[in-house]
Amino acid sequence: MPKKLSSLLAAWLCPWLIAAQLPTAADSLPPQLLLEQVYEQVLLHHPLIRQAELLGDIAEAEIRLARGGFDPGLDVHWNQKILKGTQYYTNWNNFVKIPTWWGPEIKAGYERYVGINVNPENFTPKEGLIYAEINVPLGRDLLFDMRRNVLQQARLLPQMNEAERLKTVNKLLLQVAKDYWDWYYTYRALAVYELGYQLAAQRFAFTQQAARIGEAAAIDTVEARLEMLDREILQAEAQIKYRNAALALSNHLWTDSGLPLELQPGITPLRTDLQARIPEGLDSLQQTALSAHPELLKLNVKMQQLAFERRFQSQARLPQLSVDLKPYLIPGTDPFAQPGIRYWEDNFKVGVNFYTPLFLRKERAKLQLTDIKLQSTQWEIDATRREIQVNVQSSWNDLNNYVRLVGVQIRAVSYSGTLLDASQVKFRAGETSLFLVNSYERKLLKEQVGLAELQAKYAKSLAAYYFSSGTPLRQLQY
Repeated sequence: MPKKLSSLLAAWLCPWLIAAQLPTAADSLPPQLLLEQVYEQVLLHHPLIRQAELLGDIAEAEIRLARGGFDPGLDVHWNQKILKGTQYYTNWNNFVKIPTWWGPEIKAGYERYVGINVNPENFTPKEGLIYAEINVPLGRDLLFDMRRNVLQQARLLPQMNEAERLKTVNKLLLQVAKDYWDWYYTYRALAVYELGYQLAAQRFAFTQQAARIGEAAAIDTVEARLEMLDREILQAEAQIKYRNAALALSNHLWTDSGLPLELQPGITPLRTDLQARIPEGLDSLQQTALSAHPELLKLNVKMQQLAFERRFQSQARLPQLSVDLKPYLIPGTDPFAQPGIRYWEDNFKVGVNFYTPLFLRKERAKLQLTDIKLQSTQWEIDATRREIQVNVQSSWNDLNNYVRLVGVQIRAVSYSGTLLDASQVKFRAGETSLFLVNSYERKLLKEQVGLAELQAKYAKSLAAYYFSSGTPLRQLQY
């Protein structure tokens, strides 16, 4: 090839040494969307985040439901029968019942049973009777009962639901991070292939012109044309991957009114090289994981709930023994002002209730099942702790490997640029062919795309590393 043509082609190739660098944050480029901004949009408007926020409301509702077991209640019963003008009976009993935290139930009410067919056992004076009643459990339900069991377990739900919310949010943000860094990789790969195609197209146009004036052989135009077509294919494939990656990321973006968003063509990801670095120490993160991982928090709450359940089932083995005391007062009278009436001796009803199963098989079986659940949950905690430690260690290994590989790939890019530079020097001197220059240029293209891919894998492995420890990903800084 004539030296004149070599010099002219070298002038076309020289800009590659500068232009082949991946895009940087320049004023001419469109606005860039950072991962932190994507996180902010997701946390504000994503339907799954809004759904996870409902877990706190669910916990509050469950506590309110459990507290309802201690609500006072008004109970009214009124029945009357009149046949052929004769009052057979009028039965009226209304009372307020007040459960207490300590077990006894207090009732206060008014009852009136009159008529010719009233059961003599229930008969009251015409004015009726005002009464107060207290029911005191002395066996089962004295120290712990169903109402207290349900409420104590419900009070643990905010901790469990908060752990579930954190798990849901972190899982979603991990997927967001993976899709974002895929978008980042395809964007940078497309930039490389676009620039490579532009250089190939310029080289083909110049070679075609040189062939017309006899400065280049016709076969050189065929080679230049073939190189341009190959890079056009690579560029087209990169464009499709970039568009699909943008769509995948758009899947996580929503407006405050619940409408999906789609990334516009002018919006781009981070446009600078991602610096690979070793994160904080493994031991400290493992300790954090073992104390604050959402899965362990949920299992610990489950253990506490089962402890309350076991306490209740232990009480269920005791016999049911209760004492009812029900003093009466006739309306319109003051028994304390009438010395002839011995109120506490003459106007009251008292009862003792006792029941116990003879074999307690159901009660013992329920307690046994609770003990089995406790043991099973403890084993699950042990297995989960080990699994978390292994996952953190594995993620740490992956991350360190990618940090090393990124460094290796940076050197590979540098060496490829050096080879291209050397081939251009020889090309200017007429000591090598256009084919060899194209080969080194393709090698540089491949190495730069490989660097972008490794940087994206590093970023995804960093997110996976913190996710494995249960650390909120919104706090992660790249």
